Amino acid sequence: MDVDPLADTVPPRYAIESDEEEDEFNPLHPNPSPPTPTQYDVKIVGDLQSGKPLEVASGDAGRYWARGAQLGEQIGAVYVDKVQIGLLFTPTWTSATVLISEPFARLPLPAMHPYAAAVLDALSPTSLAVLDTYPTPTYATDVRIPAHDAPVRYLTTDEGLSFSDEEAKPFEPPNLVAATSAAFLTSSSPSSSSSTPLTRTLILLPTPHIPPSPPRTLSASSSTSALSQDNDDDDVDWSTQLVNSAQRLLFRAIGKGEDGMREWVKPSNSKEDVTGGVKRRKGAEVGEGGINLHNIQYNEYKEAFALFDKRGTGAVPRETLGDLLRALGQNPTQAEVAEIVAAAPRDVDYKTFLTILNRPDGFKPAGTPEEFIRGFQVFDKEGNGFIGAGELRYVLTQLGEKMTDEEVDELLKGVQVGADGNVNYESFVRTILSQ
Repeated sequence: MDVDPLADTVPPRYAIESDEEEDEFNPLHPNPSPPTPTQYDVKIVGDLQSGKPLEVASGDAGRYWARGAQLGEQIGAVYVDKVQIGLLFTPTWTSATVLISEPFARLPLPAMHPYAAAVLDALSPTSLAVLDTYPTPTYATDVRIPAHDAPVRYLTTDEGLSFSDEEAKPFEPPNLVAATSAAFLTSSSPSSSSSTPLTRTLILLPTPHIPPSPPRTLSASSSTSALSQDNDDDDVDWSTQLVNSAQRLLFRAIGKGEDGMREWVKPSNSKEDVTGGVKRRKGAEVGEGGINLHNIQYNEYKEAFALFDKRGTGAVPRETLGDLLRALGQNPTQAEVAEIVAAAPRDVDYKTFLTILNRPDGFKPAGTPEEFIRGFQVFDKEGNGFIGAGELRYVLTQLGEKMTDEEVDELLKGVQVGADGNVNYESFVRTILSQ
């Protein structure tokens, strides 16, 4: 009997459903995908200066480099839909701003360009260099090079910038740059009016891992699988020589050269790779909250938390959160503290505390002395820099964030009051803010 292979036939049952595989793809009953937001709310907080070179270190490369880069204290953060995506630093050894991108959470594809554009718009960098990785197993080249022998590669829009073959090799077509790094290379600042195009350079460390696809949705996590101690697939151990070489290229790309640049120091939990290249790491040490960037002050956070954990249970009473946050340099108002306490569990463990500490606007500046001085000038009728001690007490107990009389008594201890009962409010403000 002749059989027409093109004739319409009913597909066999096993082709469209399975009794054993509940999550098997079924073309007749596709799983609904969660809706993708058309807009993302990107918020940048902290005491930041624009018009400086910007160095972005992203993903695995960013986490690893940050552990040994001596970045100093975190001075800002970038949030996307209230999820912390970037950590901002201004190291003392360079005039550049440093952004550690996506150490806690990965961005969905539609969020990458809004995120990059918002960062460029807020910081208005004079030059841009990005550190990321490229997967050696899928890198198209005439001769396949294993990861431990693979070179650092680069892309740049700066026609005056060149590297020797010993330093780095070009990232060549048909290979493509994916993820957030591509967004930084192509995004423009919405408010930029400069006629001089921003020079952009991408430095890529080799990795033996093929990166997973971006997540469909953005979600916060204090211990993502990418940062977990038990995750071996996402951990790579680059040699000190290789990372220092990449660091030199980064800072040459933003016009800073090597003057004053500190040598990168391999994390203490890593073992030096005698091949000088890259190897996989097992059991990479990460801190609570999913990351162990030595210079983000997590040791200080844990020490402060332990001081407030008077019972030694690994948790602190929620009523102490205001004092604990202030001890770590934050300045929440009484209303903010009340809101935080109301939403917190009765006993707050360390991971929950880190979430509270890293909330949006958590590290907002307390205000400059000049701002407070201008507030007191309203009550300075003579314009001579003095107000009455009674007026000062009235301001502190009745206006804005009201203080109790006992708190004001404690605050005014040691404040010099003149024979006429007046106080130099500029000296008062500067003394209080310096404490």
